[in-house]
Amino acid sequence: MAGERIDIELVYAEPRDQQLIALEVTAGTTLLEAFEFSGLRHRCAALKDVPATALDFGIFGEPVAEPASRELRAGDRIEIYRPLRRDPKQARRARARQQR
Repeated sequence: MAGERIDIELVYAEPRDQQLIALEVTAGTTLLEAFEFSGLRHRCAALKDVPATALDFGIFGEPVAEPASRELRAGDRIEIYRPLRRDPKQARRARARQQR
């Protein structure tokens, strides 16, 4: 149906803050289009200067390899992932060394 609207959510978590934005978009909207439309980039300083194509996205915990072509479905929850500051294996090893 042309012009059908669907409800989606975008979530982004920073160490001290979390953003959850509910949006209504037109069916056929891609993940990247919804991200830009959400205004999340202007709410989170960490996202302001990062190109959307450099971000990692997922939907309900499943990574999305091609966000520019992934069309959204009603109820999708888009997650924007922050880069890891440290490799988890290295962090565990460092903690283990400190506890010895």
